[in-house]
Amino acid sequence: MSTKILNKDQFSKRSLSRLIASQTFYQYDFYQRQIEVDVLAKQLIENYSLDESEELSSYLKKVDNELLQSLLSGLILVIDKIDEEVELFLKDEQNITNLSDIMLQILRLATFEIKFMKDNPTKVIINEYVDLAACFYDSRQVTFANSVLQNIANKNRPDKKLLTKI
Repeated sequence: MSTKILNKDQFSKRSLSRLIASQTFYQYDFYQRQIEVDVLAKQLIENYSLDESEELSSYLKKVDNELLQSLLSGLILVIDKIDEEVELFLKDEQNITNLSDIMLQILRLATFEIKFMKDNPTKVIINEYVDLAACFYDSRQVTFANSVLQNIANKNRPDKKLLTKI
């Protein structure tokens, strides 16, 4: 088993790719799955504005296209199974429909990576998505995301039990 060491630029590209994947699936659900994820991702990558100047820029050279494509094309094929997996680890009073839209996307993508992208280290996956959750939520929700992802990881990668990040 080889370990890849990522430099800062590669790491940030992978983080941005995960964020764009989350935003893409958020929009996919918002548009009631009527617009293809590739179209939505392309719009997100090609058109963003950094400030009020309204000048559009592109994330094209700032993302890890291989990771992004793996997330988009993979999750779309198994999204319902991933939702079932996530729901297994929610508390009794919760279900998938009670999750906020962004939290659902974070949990979906992280679960997909944990289950199907075995070359990505479990700790890195959880840390990345917990950090992403921290951009949108308070510490209680971040702890919730961390707990759910730890449990999913322990089920799907039992040989890689981890200490809780938070």
